Amino acid sequence: MQKALVIPFLSWAAVSLMAVNARGIETPSTETMSATAQEGANIASKVFEASDPKAAREQLSPAEREKFDKATMPTSLEVSEKKRFPISSEEAKAGEQAAAGSDCYGYNQSFKRKAALGNTLYTYWQSTHVCRRNGRITSVRVTNAGGETSTPGWRIDKPPNVATKNVGWEGRGNAQYHFVLGAGGWDISHPTDCIQQRVNVNGRSHRSMPSCNLDAR
Repeated sequence: MQKALVIPFLSWAAVSLMAVNARGIETPSTETMSATAQEGANIASKVFEASDPKAAREQLSPAEREKFDKATMPTSLEVSEKKRFPISSEEAKAGEQAAAGSDCYGYNQSFKRKAALGNTLYTYWQSTHVCRRNGRITSVRVTNAGGETSTPGWRIDKPPNVATKNVGWEGRGNAQYHFVLGAGGWDISHPTDCIQQRVNVNGRSHRSMPSCNLDAR
């Protein structure tokens, strides 16, 4: 399993992130936030809890606006977890509809969007399952696609859309997530975030990417 360094995170509320257990399923974990990021998050909380968030932001001082932006706007992507897990014959029969003699397995992947101050804005994840037989992928399925927000002002607009593609030598599974920054009818940002996983028929090679295009190279 590949795990990124844990970066200090929110302490102003009991917010849980998700780590991957031995079966590739998300389980809660916690992080704390640096003092600088905490200050920016507190300003964001004040703005988004106001009856008129847009007006509340305009009333901030230039220094406060800068901290608000640095605490709420995405600047980097962190790939935090990767885990391969087997799929039992019972799961394969029920979920993968695998032919007799097929071998099934999957990968779980988790991404985080980070702000300039180092705080996590939101986390999202998915599992891509494949079955193989006679050197070819026979089925692809995306499960466990979800996400959560961790900084004031961010919310999930609707569940992720999932799509798959079988190209024979690998199974491709994509989940597209719908996060929004804003409140009170004032939405600032609607980012397009995806996790695409490509699971090779050899059972070992795996690649994840933020592209939503299943045909991308």
